[in-house]
Amino acid sequence: MMCADTEKAQASAGAGEAVPAQRPERPLVGWATVMALALTGLAALGFVWLRERRAAGRARAPAGELRLRLDLNAASAEELDLIPGVGPGRAARIVEVRKARGGFKRLAELDEPALLGPGASERLAPYLEPLPGDRR
Repeated sequence: MMCADTEKAQASAGAGEAVPAQRPERPLVGWATVMALALTGLAALGFVWLRERRAAGRARAPAGELRLRLDLNAASAEELDLIPGVGPGRAARIVEVRKARGGFKRLAELDEPALLGPGASERLAPYLEPLPGDRR
């Protein structure tokens, strides 16, 4: 059985020429719809994942906020080394000066140029317990 279009093509081509048979086209609409829905679903999952990841990052405590603080007059060099920005050399210098002075009375003593330098007490204050001479 031939399609009407195929019959017309054969009639116009002449009796002796071969005309390729045309296959009926299948609609790809069904597959295209499935693929579009799948891609939309994957995109939605990606956006949800990114939103949750950003929210989890905001829920963390800020880096400068600690629940436990070190006692500057009792902490070892290893413990002081754990404070961001101190390092092993500065931690050893703090312990050495602390022993020579018999302890620190205020955090501002860390600002001395021979010790840690200007601004050190402000940078380290979130990690250290206030001393008796400090106003807090």
